[in-house]
Amino acid sequence: MKRLSAILVAACAGVLLSQVAAQAGQKKLMTVNAAKLMAERSVAESVFGVKIKSEEQVVDILKKHFTTSGEAHTKVDIAGIQIDSVEYDSEKDVCKATASLTLAEVGRQTGITFPSPEKKLVRVGFATSTTKQLPSIKALRAAEVDAYGRLAREVLGFTLTSHSTVENYVLKSDEIKTRLVASIFMAELVDYGWEKDKNAFITLKVDLNAMGQLLGQDFAKTGTVQVTGYGATVLDYQEEKEDTVLPPQGDNVREVKMNVP
Repeated sequence: MKRLSAILVAACAGVLLSQVAAQAGQKKLMTVNAAKLMAERSVAESVFGVKIKSEEQVVDILKKHFTTSGEAHTKVDIAGIQIDSVEYDSEKDVCKATASLTLAEVGRQTGITFPSPEKKLVRVGFATSTTKQLPSIKALRAAEVDAYGRLAREVLGFTLTSHSTVENYVLKSDEIKTRLVASIFMAELVDYGWEKDKNAFITLKVDLNAMGQLLGQDFAKTGTVQVTGYGATVLDYQEEKEDTVLPPQGDNVREVKMNVP
């Protein structure tokens, strides 16, 4: 009987261990696959462009009314992207995938002959299946979108509107708005990471000659434009609101002072 109990316990333990292993393996596979997709998306955005819509607004700086928003959109038919490496941290459940596409392959798909066809456009993608790690991964993507917006501002410009009102020598209102809708092509990754405050950053650059060659147009600027975008891991900004005094409710309500301990 004791031997049978021991066999049953061992069998149950084996089943539990196999279930844990299966779950762990599934999480790893999901995370790795997501990281590959992230890297492939970044390559596609780099080569065939990403459409950026960005808006920023400051309304009455004394009341801390600041807003900023950015959107990135891309849709392309692409082939030839290579996954060069995959690195997985099993303790944190974070995966980094590195993907690339040669200019020769870009030329094959676009019909453009580049001066250095052997050059690779290399991008990375991060992913996780663990809630605890999500803020850092999301911040990195936010930094990437911010960097695209900054590139568009530098290369293509933006629209700025401003309105200020002064009354009796006192600034009564002040409003600044910027807006851009543009597409950026041939963005290259320079650097990325997380700072001490855990906010993420990504540095991208664009060779205007390569971008102009792909689009078949010239730009007012020449050479390389490099920017750094940032993304936050924590939502800690709140607008300051004016204190409001609610009127008494009801017809028979009186304001009095009471000696209540």
